[in-house]
Amino acid sequence: MATGLFMLTAGLAWAASRGSLSTNWVELDIAVLIAGAGVSMALPTVPTAVLNAVAPRELGKASGINYMMQRLGPAVAIAAASAVFAANGHLGTAPSVTDGFKPALAACAGFALLTAISALAITPPKTQHAPAHDEGESPALPEPATPTPWTNQRRAHHG
Repeated sequence: MATGLFMLTAGLAWAASRGSLSTNWVELDIAVLIAGAGVSMALPTVPTAVLNAVAPRELGKASGINYMMQRLGPAVAIAAASAVFAANGHLGTAPSVTDGFKPALAACAGFALLTAISALAITPPKTQHAPAHDEGESPALPEPATPTPWTNQRRAHHG
């Protein structure tokens, strides 16, 4: 996850630092390709990391919070990048677009860097051990809600 986020940071920083009216489009394509590859490496790993970090009884909450943050995060990032763009440029002329584009991408690269550094703090999940059973005993089987033909057979074998 962190590798992908660092790639995203590098691609955005490259585009922010080199983006201008005279920049070759191939160079910007390479920067965007690196950023895109980084995102595609990082995003699929997030749900797994989130769900591995919580107890089984909290999986529903964790999944819901993760989904909400995946929707809220981009909205906040777009708002922040738009504010940075508006503070530094406008859509009136090509040079003014570049004046807003570079700082907006630099802000996005900064957010990506903070996210990549945060991803380094994620630790592997702790293993969860099953409850111990006395020697010779099998784990308790839950009783079915409605009796089934084999319920009486199981009760006869297990007591």
